[in-house]
Amino acid sequence: MASTRPVILMVVGLEPFIRDAVMLQPEGELTEAACTLWERTASNVLRADCGELVFACPKGVMEAWLTERFPERARIVVQGRAPARRLMSVLNEAWRRRYQPCVLIGGSGGDIPAGYFQQAFDTLRPGTEAADVVLGPAADGSCYLLGLRWKEPALFTDPAQESPPVVRRLQERATMLGLRVYLLPEWPGNPVPP
Repeated sequence: MASTRPVILMVVGLEPFIRDAVMLQPEGELTEAACTLWERTASNVLRADCGELVFACPKGVMEAWLTERFPERARIVVQGRAPARRLMSVLNEAWRRRYQPCVLIGGSGGDIPAGYFQQAFDTLRPGTEAADVVLGPAADGSCYLLGLRWKEPALFTDPAQESPPVVRRLQERATMLGLRVYLLPEWPGNPVPP
């Protein structure tokens, strides 16, 4: 089902593209510390109220937690082994559902400022010519947020992008493809829970 609002995809399994410090138990469920952080991130996104919240994670991962906490939210299954293939599986399904523009964040995003979501969507909104790609650089060189106006698979075809610093490599690749890039302020992110 297509969303009439911009979509925020909260993802797991898309490292190194999207920063996420997920701690899973052997049965594919989140550790207690990770549950707390994911709950805080989801609550923050819902409070920001600037986009529809959709979850994306590998099959069998976090299913019980998502069913218990967010039964009404749409989900996308992350597929593939290589990071770029996993990312493209999520984006292809998002675009198939007409989730455009879309912003991806990791579940360990915690308290990403709500204004950053709004800034990303304002920049990507059709009719504006500000940017085609929005990158939120984390202090470690990864992305805490990745926003796309439309489908651009060529952005993720360079294997070198999978090594740090991801933000710089994505920015260089986007520029090479003639895409306009908007950088959000650097954000330190949350410490990885034990």
